[in-house]
Amino acid sequence: MISWPKGHYYIGSSVDLDRRWKQHRSYLRLDKHCNPHMQAVFNKYGPGRFEVLELCPPEDVQDIEQEHLDREFSEGSELLLNIMREAGGGNYGEEWRKNNAAANRKKAADPEHIKTHTAATRRACAKPFRVTFPDGRVEEWPSIPEASELYGICYASVSRYLNGKRIPGNHLRGCKFEYI
Repeated sequence: MISWPKGHYYIGSSVDLDRRWKQHRSYLRLDKHCNPHMQAVFNKYGPGRFEVLELCPPEDVQDIEQEHLDREFSEGSELLLNIMREAGGGNYGEEWRKNNAAANRKKAADPEHIKTHTAATRRACAKPFRVTFPDGRVEEWPSIPEASELYGICYASVSRYLNGKRIPGNHLRGCKFEYI
């Protein structure tokens, strides 16, 4: 849990608490946190305090987070900063990934959206690349859009991998991405 002096709080879970807390702090300090409520409270009151509500085995983390969220949402606290009622944050499921991929394809095909990208970005997105999986399997792709659709992650994530950056908690951890 992260709490602030005026009573605002956020409930989350992780099997690596230190890493998760650092992620939250980093995004908040950069003014780029995906939770606008938490970002607004951080901007007004500062970093807040990290507290552990309950320690549990890794396999129980989401169930226990869900219990805390169910209780807090049922009490209707106006100070709770969580947006999602479901534990797991970014684990939206297969249906969400399909809908998001469809929305990204539609946006990518929009001529007005395409105009906003620089020529260098368009060239980079069209470059072929390969992915080497931890089990040794290799897949080659003609472009970022095709790969991002299959994996259910956004173009930016594939691009980050190709540029040597890693996305914490992503299901492609351990894969090696490289332009051909």
